[in-house]
Amino acid sequence: MTLPVYDPDTHLVMLFDDDHASGPYFMRGAVCLPCLTEQTAGPECNLEGVVLIAGVDGKDMLKIFEEHRFFTAGTTVLDGKVVDRGAAAAYTSGWSNYYCRDYYVHQPVDSIDQHNADLRRMPTQLAMRPRLIEVDWTDVATAETALLSRIHRGALVFNEKGMVHDALQLYSANRKQPSPAAWAAMTLCAGTARMPLRRS
Repeated sequence: MTLPVYDPDTHLVMLFDDDHASGPYFMRGAVCLPCLTEQTAGPECNLEGVVLIAGVDGKDMLKIFEEHRFFTAGTTVLDGKVVDRGAAAAYTSGWSNYYCRDYYVHQPVDSIDQHNADLRRMPTQLAMRPRLIEVDWTDVATAETALLSRIHRGALVFNEKGMVHDALQLYSANRKQPSPAAWAAMTLCAGTARMPLRRS
């Protein structure tokens, strides 16, 4: 993968990856901090989080380039084996491969503050500390509408074998509490709808 080029004047990132359409992107991500949902509840009761790394191109296509599942902020090693690379690894990938530093989030303020505090304690695991941008809504229907609008316009691209695809299929079928991957996708779409790229 050829390294991306960041333009400080336009805040766009030029991508050259053969796996994606080359061109300038407005890079934004989204994060669902670890939480217990109907999908993650079970005998082990894993608190699961998801980081999405995405970009908006010149035709307003929102493309999700990477999906990362995590359980802790930093790398967890048990008995000499890495069992969770943590959110820090996802943020580092976002910065190193896409110059993505800003991530939309919609969760309780104390959870966001704790996540930021955890990240501050592990500077060596981060290529660049992420900026979490809070996206407000009073009704989850607002985020659902932003997501469905992009899907119906064909303006949301993601891996058809990935977490987001599976999570949205499940959410569409049962309309119950969204899984972390579905929540992150809704937050991403709501964030880009609320704060769209403005070109001069």
